[in-house]
Amino acid sequence: MTLAGTNKRINDAIPVNREDMFLYRRKEVNGGEVIVSKRHPELQQLVLNSTMVDILERCDGKTAVSDLFSALFHEYKAVVNRKEFEADVFSSLHSLWRLGLIEWINQHPFSDMYISSEENRDYCLLTEDEAVAEVENYNGAIFEPYLQPTIFQSERAIRQNAFTFNESFFRMTINKKSSAIVSMITPVFFNTSLLRVRYLSFDDSLDMDELKRFISWCADKLGEILHKTYTGVLLFSDTISPQYSQKLEETGFSLCGSLDNERSFTDVPIGIFYFKHNSP
Repeated sequence: MTLAGTNKRINDAIPVNREDMFLYRRKEVNGGEVIVSKRHPELQQLVLNSTMVDILERCDGKTAVSDLFSALFHEYKAVVNRKEFEADVFSSLHSLWRLGLIEWINQHPFSDMYISSEENRDYCLLTEDEAVAEVENYNGAIFEPYLQPTIFQSERAIRQNAFTFNESFFRMTINKKSSAIVSMITPVFFNTSLLRVRYLSFDDSLDMDELKRFISWCADKLGEILHKTYTGVLLFSDTISPQYSQKLEETGFSLCGSLDNERSFTDVPIGIFYFKHNSP
């Protein structure tokens, strides 16, 4: 029995329980567990319900998701709707993987959620591990002027932000070559629909229409994941050369203002660029 409405990749995937990734684990009388993940200790104690614990215990490194689902549904079918149960199993496996509590025998099966491919072009929402590697090697010309590298570029901060989608990291490859990297911060306030760029790097030879499509895809992907509609993207910078400023304008960013004397340690103004995004 397979998970209808999902791709073959998830049905054939084989998850394995990472016992070594628990800092703390306590069984509850209702069949659930209270746990602390070694990958995300900042989340402190998390509660896994009995179904999620049941799923976790069946991740033995031998059983494919389709067989795991069949066994679970046989036990729960008298009290659950199949379609809803499929969604619960899929969501649970995704959450357990992101918490570092399971891994996959081969590549993770959620690539359809993270990658969009078209001809010779790939857009990718990076996993935590990929984001850490990209930031460690980042040498782009554009980054947020408020950034404190020792804090925001630490591995722990990158993982925390990526896990909660406070900051999401994206990569565009063309002909299997990395052509652009961008990270976007989601709004702190619920009543704003503007994302904010923290890092942006792109090849000098990249067509700016390509970059524009990539920025739009990133905004749409975050909207899809977080169930929000984003209408624009802000970029703050004090290091953009006239050459880069022109490229940003070609991409769709317009310089809409500047902040003078914004920081106590320098009088260099901060430029504010705005990218208007039309959601589908």
